[in-house]
This record gives sequence, structure tokens and C-alpha cells, in this order.
Amino acid sequence: MSFRLAHRSGPLKGKKEAFDQDLIRIGRKSDNDVVLDDSVVSSSHAEIRRREGRYVLTDLGSTNGTFLNGKRIERYALNDRDSIQIGEDGPVLEFQARQSSIETGKPRLVPISGSWEPRGEQELAAGRVRLGRGKQNDIIVGRSHGSTVSTEHAELRVSPDRCEIEDLDSTNGTFVNGERIRTARLRDGDRVELGKGGPVFEFRGGAHSRKSPRAAARGSEAIYRKIDRAAKGGAAGERTMMILRAANKYYKRRRWPLLAGSGVVLAAAVAAGVYGLLKKREVDSLRELANFYEIRKLEVEILGPAENRSQDLRTLQDKRDKLQQDYERYLDKIGWYENKTPVERAVMNLARRLGETDLAVPADFNQMVLEYVS
Repeated sequence: MSFRLAHRSGPLKGKKEAFDQDLIRIGRKSDNDVVLDDSVVSSSHAEIRRREGRYVLTDLGSTNGTFLNGKRIERYALNDRDSIQIGEDGPVLEFQARQSSIETGKPRLVPISGSWEPRGEQELAAGRVRLGRGKQNDIIVGRSHGSTVSTEHAELRVSPDRCEIEDLDSTNGTFVNGERIRTARLRDGDRVELGKGGPVFEFRGGAHSRKSPRAAARGSEAIYRKIDRAAKGGAAGERTMMILRAANKYYKRRRWPLLAGSGVVLAAAVAAGVYGLLKKREVDSLRELANFYEIRKLEVEILGPAENRSQDLRTLQDKRDKLQQDYERYLDKIGWYENKTPVERAVMNLARRLGETDLAVPADFNQMVLEYVS
């Protein structure tokens, strides 16, 4: 549910502002949602608040009063096309109740952060809508010092059955659900960021209202990106680092016994193969476990002092890479990741970085990680 205020007289005459929030304030001070620079308007004059599915207009003790359809009021429920006058002989606004985008079938742009002109939610008509810092754009966004938004940053192309966004060679890029794009189709709930750390809007869409798989899983996607970034050695948040440190300490206690025992595991695998005491699948599993810990041993040697290496650095790296490829092929062969979500895969990748094989990740490790980084 949303509404629009059409300015019929006053300093903003001719302007229309759309709102989707539960509360807006009207007054002369700059921190109001609707700022009216008129002497009859009080600093904090009136508010419109959503209550039990309806919008209610309330006067905030103003000097010159608030009028609804010509009658001074203190509090009154609003109806479509009601006339609101802010102060006697003051600016007049028309309240226009609006259906949701699902009801109207029209997509909308809903600002989440940053400065936007016009302010508030915007209904997107069919055609092209340009976004950028320059005044020539259909929607002006990010007009502030140090803005990440380019003069002409992106363009929305709206048709009856789809909406696409294209980056217009902006300096800082356009991101959909955290992923930098050149062009992308938008679906209901997608979040678009104009430059990293820049203004954000959410796309909501009527005929386009089928939920984006990425938007529907935004929580899981955020967790996935945190873990995946941390597993690759990238920057991580405080909570992610907490679990990394805890997990690293946990695995550190286990790693050296596992590395020391890898030769025994390898010998067991060979012996099993020679005497045929184990089935081929079990032999393969043991061999890959041994290979994994051999990889860890090689990495220790590669990262250690040069004088302690048994062979030259390139030879050690080649050996490690070959064993790593064999290990990955084995995981694919047995379908280890077939029923795993992206988040679960990222957790396993994290465990691997901490020195544990995917095949031996503790059963509760996945849940433990999610509890700390979600």
C-alpha cells in the first residue's frame, strides 16, 4: 500500500511525491519528508501515518492548523483525492491513494538509500528511464559530495513483460544483488546499487512480480558471499573472522596428527589395493583422503623455508596442482556436491582452506558456521 501527494499550490506546486513508508512528516524544517518553505508552515507541522491499513493525517500542534477538505482537524483518516491544506491560506496537497504494483500490474522503483529526485517510490511506465547525477536524467540520484553515481549512470528499459537495466559505462559500476553487471533482467525484489556503497533501490514489479531466485535467497546469498570471500582470503566481517579464528584453532589441533598420519593412510590404501581386502570404492576413498593430506603436506613445504624443501619450488607446486585436480575429479565422480546448496559448498571450501578434506568435515560444522555469520 502506498500513496502520492500532488502539490496543488505552494512552493512545490506541480510536483508529485510518492511514498511507501508507514510514516511521513510535513513541515518547514529540512529533516521532514515533505519540506514546505512557507511562513504559515510550522517547523514540524503534520504527519501522515499508516494505521490498521489506512493512512491517518495528524496535526502536530502547529501554529496555523491543518485543514482537510476545508475543515480544520487534529486527526482524521484520509481517503483518495482528499485535499490537505498546511496552515490557513497555506500550501495545498492532494492525497492520492495508490494500489500496489501487483494490483496495478505496473513495476516500481523503491529507493532504499541515497538521495533521489523525485523522492519516494516511482512507478515505471513502459519505455526508457535514465538514472544518474545529471539534471537531464528521468530520475536524478546521488547528487551529493563524493557521490559514486555518474552523470548518466544506468538506464531501465521497461516493457509489458520485463524490465532490464543497463550500465551506461559508469565509473563505479552498477550492481544487482551485489553482482556487477553490464545488462541484467530485473525481477521482483532485486536490489540495485549505483556504484559500490552508493544509492540503492529495490525493484518491485506487477507483471514482473515473479520473485528473483537471487532475491528470494538474498539471505543465503549474503552468507555465501561472506564465506566464499573469507575462504579465498578476502576481507571478512567481524563475525566471519570470529568463526574463521575459532575453526582454525579447532583444525589446528587436528591438522598435524592428520598430516603425520597421511603416510599411514596412503600405505593402508596401497595395501588394500594389493591384497584386495577392500572394495574398489573404498580404496578410491582412502586414496583420495591420502591425496588430500599429501596436498596439505606439500603446501606446508611450499610455504616453509626454502632450505627445508625436498625439491625445487616449481616441482612441488606442480605436484600439488596435479593432486588437487585429481581430488576435484574424484569429488565430481562421486557426486559429492550434487545436492549441496551454494552455501554448503562455500562452507566446505572454507573447511578445505583450514586444512580439512570435504569428505571429513564434521557434521555440525556447516550449521556452526551459519550461526556465526548469518
